[in-house]
Amino acid sequence: MAPIRSIRSLARLGAPLALLLGAAHAAALTVAFTGSGIVAGGPQVFPVLGGLSLSAATSNYTVGGESGWHVDKLFDFNVVSLVGSGTFTFTHGSDSLTGTFTSTKANAAAPTDLLYSVVGGTGSFAGYVGSGSSTGSTEGNAFGLPAALVTFTETGNLNLAPIPEPATVLLLAAGLAGTALRLRRR
Repeated sequence: MAPIRSIRSLARLGAPLALLLGAAHAAALTVAFTGSGIVAGGPQVFPVLGGLSLSAATSNYTVGGESGWHVDKLFDFNVVSLVGSGTFTFTHGSDSLTGTFTSTKANAAAPTDLLYSVVGGTGSFAGYVGSGSSTGSTEGNAFGLPAALVTFTETGNLNLAPIPEPATVLLLAAGLAGTALRLRRR
């Protein structure tokens, strides 16, 4: 009976430990950002703007109130359907956020709306995932690339949440098992 008694003791401790570790785990956060950069690409053929990039070397962003961030984006945009997609990485020293985005426009003259999906991060954002949105504007004619000067400016928010650590999930499960055992005994 000693092993069962120690399992029950461990299960009883699981719930408080899981709550303590859960409280110590990082909280969800919303990060505002704004910035601009120069769009680059090869010669373009109507109706698809393809292989476009916004590079860290030509971009300057403020993320979460901290300036000096840069973004790398690779994307395509169809000027007939007014829909595009791509990948991104925001970087600042050892901090980064990486993911994908889609973009749409209500009409050719309207601002561009971007929807972000954050799939990971490093540094202060290690273990975070989430989503976000921004509104942006393009100045210049992308069909004139590579010679044309095309800039993109945007403002938005990212909603980030930590991925639960396996140990926290394990402790939560142990706590729930302990609670179930206790209720069963009553």
